[in-house]
Amino acid sequence: MSHVHALVEERGLDAQTVADRFDLTVSEVYHALAYYHDHPEEMRAVKEHRRELHEAAGDDPRIITGPEDLLES
Repeated sequence: MSHVHALVEERGLDAQTVADRFDLTVSEVYHALAYYHDHPEEMRAVKEHRRELHEAAGDDPRIITGPEDLLES
């Protein structure tokens, strides 16, 4: 949800573009945005958890913070 929010409301992409990029319907994009705005405490907690993970990853290379951290098989 926070990724959809960032793309639509921070980067200015339209809902159809985001839907196409992630194989979603436009309705699902708007549902994600509604959920984001209806649950601000949860979204803040998720953001804080990600920040903590990134800080910890600086000290421990075994912590995965995104797809770029995964080893290729």
